Amino acid sequence: TILDLIDARWDGSGFISAGQEERRKQNALQTVNRFIEDQEVDGILPTGIERSFEIRFDDIGVAVRGRIDAVFETAGQVEIRDYKTSSVEDQKKADTKAKSSIQLAIYALAWQRLTGKLPHNLVLDFVETGISGSFNPTQKDLDATYEKIKAGAGGVRSGEFTPSGNCFYCSH
Repeated sequence: TILDLIDARWDGSGFISAGQEERRKQNALQTVNRFIEDQEVDGILPTGIERSFEIRFDDIGVAVRGRIDAVFETAGQVEIRDYKTSSVEDQKKADTKAKSSIQLAIYALAWQRLTGKLPHNLVLDFVETGISGSFNPTQKDLDATYEKIKAGAGGVRSGEFTPSGNCFYCSH
């Protein structure tokens, strides 16, 4: 099973103590076990896993490459899902993180560029807590994502690397 595989391939290097390592290993095993159980209950299989993409914005001379964790297609609607191991224990916070995720927004833009269709739902699935944050993107959201990519490219070209204000490490 996958739990046996985790046990067999566990790398204990980098932990402060044997106790810390054991707690993290048990947490990993519990998280994976809960994730498997949730997927079995849900019963919906993804139509794409680790789906690679590359989209080009010739007007600004930029190409964006990435890999979407999972795509689910049901009843003509597409859900793009990104799995996170970070802990979020509040539904409102999870939804806020999903709505503000540039990563999810780029996935949605890529999906639209590649298929001509706007994905119905974008989801951040916090696997440690079992909470999922989601939102339904609009064309306005995708247009804003394009503008962020354009601004980022302009900043790189001009050598401007000033933090945007939401950088945790920049204020410490």
